[in-house]
Amino acid sequence: MNDKTLIIVEGKEDESFLESYIKNLGYSSKNFECRSIYGKSNLKGGVINDIEDALARGSQVLIIFDADSDCERTKADVEHTLERLEGFKIFLFPDDNSNGAVENLLERIIRSEHEIIFECFEEYKECISKCMSEYEPPGMKAKIYAYKQVLGILEDPFNPRYWDFENIALEPLKNFLNQNL
Repeated sequence: MNDKTLIIVEGKEDESFLESYIKNLGYSSKNFECRSIYGKSNLKGGVINDIEDALARGSQVLIIFDADSDCERTKADVEHTLERLEGFKIFLFPDDNSNGAVENLLERIIRSEHEIIFECFEEYKECISKCMSEYEPPGMKAKIYAYKQVLGILEDPFNPRYWDFENIALEPLKNFLNQNL
């Protein structure tokens, strides 16, 4: 490798989580650059050129996105968008096989002593749903934000004191990163 591993992610939440988790695995920030492109649709254009340049320099390129509602389709879409490039690797949250997003993974790795926060959030969500059908109950992003806000960790959101970085739900991501960093 001639350069840092370039890790392309969809959003700032993904970037922040991955930077913290990768450092927790023992890798130095000198070894990787995590870059948010603010959504899958922005994979086209200049980002393709950045990926191509990184690959030409001999750098590893990892693309870590949300699987969303169709893991296989999302992976195929990314591969199609980057079809003229070779050598990049893809991982889809939450576990590279299931539909979902980084928030699904984060929900699985909260520390057990803080589970009450999610229990209260579910009661709140149920209450909103019952009040009036015109109200939109909060989604997974709001749930994760509420967890961080209640704990007062918006400035340092992925501190291992609040997330179980040894949780088995992280094994697929851990294996992917260890094989590619």
